[in-house]
Amino acid sequence: MESIVEFKNKELTAKAQLCFLLLSSDSDIAVPEPFLFDSSGKAVDFRNSKNPACSGPLGIFLSNLTQASVVEHAAWEDMETFTKLMSNAPCFSQRIPIQDADYHLFITWATWTGKAMYRQRVKEWINAAQSNHQVRIAVYLVNMDMVQCD
Repeated sequence: MESIVEFKNKELTAKAQLCFLLLSSDSDIAVPEPFLFDSSGKAVDFRNSKNPACSGPLGIFLSNLTQASVVEHAAWEDMETFTKLMSNAPCFSQRIPIQDADYHLFITWATWTGKAMYRQRVKEWINAAQSNHQVRIAVYLVNMDMVQCD
């Protein structure tokens, strides 16, 4: 657990909230993968319609968000459903506290993918969220490392 926190603080950011996801073996969530929700918990569609599998445009999207922005909503689950299996500890002791914010950015990550994986896109997403002073964007780093719970 200490190495996970150290990796997060050194390679990603010490500011963003750390949480863990209780996964089944058939989960299809990738690493790294961003998920964005508005303050009402609706999923925000930030992807390029010509390449919907690519999350690359997220950094620019986050930088350009303002209070007046009209965002497209995605058809998939809402934030409450998405976060119901998330905890602030690896063995699911308590659900994560959701901060008061205009937008909520969840980014999956894992130490086993290595440092290089996070140096570009993930850092760009985190920096764009934290640098936007027009809206409040809460960042949650969702650790996907396998943890043995007794």
